[in-house]
Amino acid sequence: MSELVGDERKSPATIHQPPATYLVEEYIAGREVTVAVLNDKPLGVVEVRPLSGFYDYENKYTDGKTTHLCPAPLPQDKYDEVMELGLRAHRAVGCRGLSRSDFRFDEGRDGGAFFILEINTQPGMTALSLSPEIAAHAGISFEQLVDSLIKEARCD
Repeated sequence: MSELVGDERKSPATIHQPPATYLVEEYIAGREVTVAVLNDKPLGVVEVRPLSGFYDYENKYTDGKTTHLCPAPLPQDKYDEVMELGLRAHRAVGCRGLSRSDFRFDEGRDGGAFFILEINTQPGMTALSLSPEIAAHAGISFEQLVDSLIKEARCD
């Protein structure tokens, strides 16, 4: 369960009831963008904008609940920066084939700062998945994407 708490004095009562373990993170305001990397080459950036709430399971997997903006409407220098960050994340964890890195872009910090949320080492390949959409925008069909993944796969 995720819950946004803007003031620690208003935290859910359950957080004070042991025995439980909680992960508390700073909320990072901003836009959610994602970068797909294929065979060590960043393909592009998409921005996801849920029509309501967060980009949660329902908004992610229900058609029509989220708008995908591809390419993400970022200034060119920021677009290039997040493409490089996606590639660096891909390399840092030793990915090959396809990965997808998700970021928050906070325009109010330091002239616009990116914060990595996660890297998906086996991103989805459904009709609503972001990596095939980014690949398509880069001129790579779904069939070509799958073919590339098969050809580049290895067991070592």
